[in-house]
Amino acid sequence: MLSEFSINLFFSILAASVTAYLGLLVFIHNRQGFSNKIFMIHAAIGSIWSIVTYLSVLPANTYSIFFVRLVIFFAVPHVFLFLFFVQNFPSESKGKTKSFYSAIIIMAFMMIASLTPFVFGGGSIENGQFTPSPGVGMPIFALLLVIFFLWSTFLVFKKYFRSTALNKKQWLVIGSGFIAAYTLLIFFVFLRVITLNDTSYVPLSPLFILPIFIGVAFAILRHNLFNVRVITAEFFTFFLLVASVIEALIAKTVISQLIAFTIVILVLIFGILLVKSVHKEVKQRERLEEVTKALGQANTKLKKADEMKDQFLSFASHDLKSPIAKMKQWASLIYDKTYKEPKQVEDTAYKIKITGDRALRLVEEFLDLRKIEEGKMEFNPETKNVAAMVKEISNDFVPVAQQAGLTLTYFSQKEELNADIDEIKFRQVIENLIDNSIKYTDKGSIKVDVQEEQHSILIAISDTGGGMSKEVISGIFEQFHRAEGVKKTIKGTGLGLYIAKQIVESHHGQIWAESEGEGKGSTFKVRIPKK
Repeated sequence: MLSEFSINLFFSILAASVTAYLGLLVFIHNRQGFSNKIFMIHAAIGSIWSIVTYLSVLPANTYSIFFVRLVIFFAVPHVFLFLFFVQNFPSESKGKTKSFYSAIIIMAFMMIASLTPFVFGGGSIENGQFTPSPGVGMPIFALLLVIFFLWSTFLVFKKYFRSTALNKKQWLVIGSGFIAAYTLLIFFVFLRVITLNDTSYVPLSPLFILPIFIGVAFAILRHNLFNVRVITAEFFTFFLLVASVIEALIAKTVISQLIAFTIVILVLIFGILLVKSVHKEVKQRERLEEVTKALGQANTKLKKADEMKDQFLSFASHDLKSPIAKMKQWASLIYDKTYKEPKQVEDTAYKIKITGDRALRLVEEFLDLRKIEEGKMEFNPETKNVAAMVKEISNDFVPVAQQAGLTLTYFSQKEELNADIDEIKFRQVIENLIDNSIKYTDKGSIKVDVQEEQHSILIAISDTGGGMSKEVISGIFEQFHRAEGVKKTIKGTGLGLYIAKQIVESHHGQIWAESEGEGKGSTFKVRIPKK
């Protein structure tokens, strides 16, 4: 049957082993993290404190008062290291502030004071058990510990309420472990010793402190806890360690105990190496998955770049080549005096201008697309009269519409409707919409309407053209999208509406299309905030 001191030794070694194991485990998972380093130091001191606590409750001897003071000596860093951890977690960077160094100085003074009669002046022996008596400085010492304890508690609650949903779970686990551990320590150990001189619960102190280390380790290792291979290796090592400790405690001879404790140390070392190896393998697999994912993304980008290249080649060989060839042909007719009449020359020059404008617009669309994808599209908003600008653009397109056998009309209830816009970019949007209406309308009319709403300006461009189905409308603002029925008859890049959408949305506005169906015309609407 195990004696009382064997049971106390079991508690101490079990707590010390688990604490040391968790500290090394956390450090292995991230050697660079400042929070991980703090926790490892905290765990190392916690392990030593567990053993010293056992030594302090042995039968009274010459060194009893020294071990009692040593218990407080190692208890002081518990409070401060946890405070440092709470201040920095979950950041992995090294955060040393003035308060950090101030706390270090206070901690050092308190640790030194704990080894003097200032905290524990002496003690008494009763039934072979040493009971310490508090020194004159114990109230001040206890008050300082309580203050730093409350400071840590305040930071835990503060970070809990200010954290995201995922971090809230971490702080909940940390806070629960912290409150549970210190509640047990304060009420069953600290207060009972200094007020009642009762040390009966002191041997259980190592077990009382475990919730802190378990909670913090869980919070730090939360990602790895869901990896089956890692958690299997960790639990296997843990249970093997516990079994070795029990074997060491029940050994009957000194030789057997030495062998058993040697096994405990070896299990701890090889267990840590096992976990480290499994963790490394898992990390390598995760990195391989990340590399595979990155390669997939790179492959997608290459495919997109290849599509862009094909689109550009098509653009250069067809969309741009055709208008340039027409302009060259018309210019030749003027140059070689085939057209001698002023009216003929004037009409041909106008055709060259219109075709040149469209070719320039095609080039600008490709340049704008590149700027948008690289995030380099710049906007310089100024207060402008949108109604006047749209009216001016509509008047410029009247001859173009007439040339196509269409009528183009403009209407607005107000002559002045102001908004903050980048005039060059927004003009490009309206020009593109009116030009599209002319290109996609065989006969009939184009109507440009500017209306004032409560907080915005609505621009509607309606035509009597071919109209659109719901399927076509759903995709017309995508890159390189063009209706199948018009690809062969109407030249274009399929970028105009996509770029128009980016520009309008950059003005905090909306752009959309409406149509009752094919053959029933279309209406494109733009809404932007009013000045």
